[in-house]
Formats: sequence, C-alpha cells, structure tokens
Amino acid sequence: MPRIPAAVLLTILVLMGCASQQEIPQTRTDLDPSTDFRLFKTYRWFDGPFFEGDPATAEKSQYTYLRDAVNSALQKQNYDWQQFAATDLVLHIHSGMYASQPVTDWLTFNWYKPWWGAYGERVNVSRYAPGTFIIDVIQAKGTVLVWRGLIPGFFSEDGTILDPESVSTRINDAVSNLPEAIR
Repeated sequence: MPRIPAAVLLTILVLMGCASQQEIPQTRTDLDPSTDFRLFKTYRWFDGPFFEGDPATAEKSQYTYLRDAVNSALQKQNYDWQQFAATDLVLHIHSGMYASQPVTDWLTFNWYKPWWGAYGERVNVSRYAPGTFIIDVIQAKGTVLVWRGLIPGFFSEDGTILDPESVSTRINDAVSNLPEAIR
C-alpha cells in the first residue's frame, strides 16, 4: 500500500474541517440617508401590538433577552434608553417567521409599519428570509423608519435562537452600523 505524504493528509484534514463549518450569513443594515442622526440621543421600545407567533416577541423571556442585548449595543453607540419619557427614537424588533405572516390592510396613517414607506389604503405582505432577526429604528416624531438591521440565520424553525453564544456579537455587529449618538 502506497504511503500518503503528510502534507497531503494535512491538507485533506483541513479541507474536511472547513466543509463541516456552517457559514453564518452576513448581517445587513440600511438607513435613510436623508436623516440627520446627530439629532438623536434617546430611545424607547415599541410596546405593541406585535405579530402573533413572532419569535422575537412571542415569549417574554426571549424578548427581554434580545432587548437587553440591543440596549447594550446601543449604549456603546451613546444612545440612552428612556422608556417612559419623550424620546427621539422608538425601537421595534421582529423576525422573518417560518409560518405565514399576516396580510396587513392599512386604513390609518398613525403608526409606522415594519417595512419602508407606503401611505394610504393598501394591502401588504411583508416577507423576510425565515429566521432573520430584524431591528427597526423609528424616528419618534413622524414615526418614520430611519434605520434597519437584518441578522439572517438567527432563529430556528421552532423560534429558538440558533446560536445563543453569538447573540451579543451579531447584534453589536449590526448596531455598530447605526450612526453614533453625539454627546
């Protein structure tokens, strides 16, 4: 039986190790370029209503865990959480669900919807890749969506967090793209 050189064996082992590693999808963010983020310093959390069955908000302990991770990331960007005061921004988290998302019939103009734009009587179906964690930052005055972070591959089909050890890192990565509050 011929001997396989050690360098070839090592290369094969390295390639096998790389093949078994699951690639984490890239975080994406988007912002309204016309927004002057220098005006914002404070935020509060959206208090509902939430999509029924949404993994980000359905279970109180998971919602609190995610909210606290986002709060920690926002503090690094110099934003202050003031839940019961007038604030510059409102935060809302939700997800790309595995189950069908509801069809929304808009008949009012009084609140932002968790997608960009559209005013007037319309029907919309919002779709994100299943398992995506979405962080929306809404300007409180005028309720305009000014920033969105999308963290794909975050939730499993049953609504649990796929990799709890990476939650802070992935949320920090997304929120680091939010313009820093100026003190």
